[in-house]
Amino acid sequence: MDFEALLNYKPIDQGGRTTKAITGYRPHIEFDHIPGFLTSGAQRFLDQEEVDAGEIVKAEIAIATYYGIVGNLNLDDTFTFSEGKNVIGTGRITNIFNKNLLNVYSQKQVNNLIIRLESAIKFAHINKVLLVQNIKISIDSNKDLIITGFSKSQNFDMISKKSALLEINELKNTYSHWIGIIPSFKNFRNYINPTFVLSYMESKNGFGICMANKDGITWLIEL
Repeated sequence: MDFEALLNYKPIDQGGRTTKAITGYRPHIEFDHIPGFLTSGAQRFLDQEEVDAGEIVKAEIAIATYYGIVGNLNLDDTFTFSEGKNVIGTGRITNIFNKNLLNVYSQKQVNNLIIRLESAIKFAHINKVLLVQNIKISIDSNKDLIITGFSKSQNFDMISKKSALLEINELKNTYSHWIGIIPSFKNFRNYINPTFVLSYMESKNGFGICMANKDGITWLIEL
């Protein structure tokens, strides 16, 4: 289980379920501070096996996929849970068991990061670059968002497809945390699914390793 939450199931007349939810029920989850990033979470109800519409219940929740959530949750964060587009309830985190999900920034760091991100986005609009956490924010000719990270490897021969995919996923998680911090990214039409690029070296001699977007992964070099 990843966290514990207090769940508020909507009444039927407000769009709630017309049948009971049984413990283990796995609706979609969307955290209010990370809009657009959906996962699903199995709800194990505490002290009861089923829930009616309109009930409030405590549950332990196991997340199915962690993209956008690692290092991005706090106590008292709120979320909705749904079946398709139909929101059937809301929740509030009361305990976090999976420490990998905990927010890694202090409030002072968040404030500084907001300033850096806002500046980097403004720079991107005039084709200039301000690196934030060693990540470049840029815009292509179609006005779509590109998020470029640079491999931590100091030796290109040490890079493999496996290590590159891990670094791309780290890049995705960092970006999703940014979305939870400032709303400015919503101004890009592809802000939920930007193009992610992993490069080797931030210099004129650098080159792209791989690129990931909603269509999948593209290898820019042979590994």
